[in-house]
Amino acid sequence: MNKVIIDSKELAIGSWVKNNDEIARITSLYKKNGMLVAEAKLYDDSSDISTDEILLYPSGIEPIPVTTLLLEKNGWVKDKTGANAFTHPQLGSDNKIVIKDDVPVFHDQKVLYVHQLQNVLHEHNENISIHLQLFKI
Repeated sequence: MNKVIIDSKELAIGSWVKNNDEIARITSLYKKNGMLVAEAKLYDDSSDISTDEILLYPSGIEPIPVTTLLLEKNGWVKDKTGANAFTHPQLGSDNKIVIKDDVPVFHDQKVLYVHQLQNVLHEHNENISIHLQLFKI
């Protein structure tokens, strides 16, 4: 299976990503010798907090897929009017994530990965947290 490469333009402070099958939250982004470097804190599922700080390089950063389980565990509720739609109580019924052909879509934008969902929510001024304990399911 080919590794999915994250477009560096999609990364932001607070983005949840994977590094060697460990979950990390980006705390800083900068260029060093022309290469993107991200500082991040690893997630420790035993304490539900971010702990060790690490450096990430583009070749080691992997996206975390958005799944229906992740959505449900983060407060998204399956919409009663559409079997493949999810709403969040804080966003109201007009702001749905719709699963079309196994692809999550929010406001006509594909959100295959958690960092993309975080970006779209931010673009729409929506402050919905993605809970990290769900990534270790």
